[in-house]
Amino acid sequence: MKLKKINTFPDAYAFTTGIAIDGDTMRCIIEVGLGVHKEARVRLKGFYAPELAGASPDSGYWAKGRLQAFLDANKLYLLSMGMKIDKYGRTVAALSWPDRPVDPSEVLGSLQMTVDQHRADLAKASERVGKIGATL
Repeated sequence: MKLKKINTFPDAYAFTTGIAIDGDTMRCIIEVGLGVHKEARVRLKGFYAPELAGASPDSGYWAKGRLQAFLDANKLYLLSMGMKIDKYGRTVAALSWPDRPVDPSEVLGSLQMTVDQHRADLAKASERVGKIGATL
């Protein structure tokens, strides 16, 4: 009989060199254990930041700056249920302090969006990028 592992609690991973790509995505090196490291782009679960090419690019750059400052100033971990990958090839994980998950509003403040606001801003960014690409 083959047993299947059931993930009921997330695994915690230390990471180094966290670089904000935007306000809800970062690039880092994850320590996966036994001396093994993995370079990854990480989509931060629960973070909904303005897009860099969205309705308000200035807000997108502010969000990116806030995330970078937070990464630089704190010892943090990533929490993930088996290092899931999203449709863009990013590892999906929650950002965590040693004792509790980070609330996205602690990082983004008033720039934290609702899911619906983020979807609308993402659509606006996709539209803008498509128009820019069409003119090149």
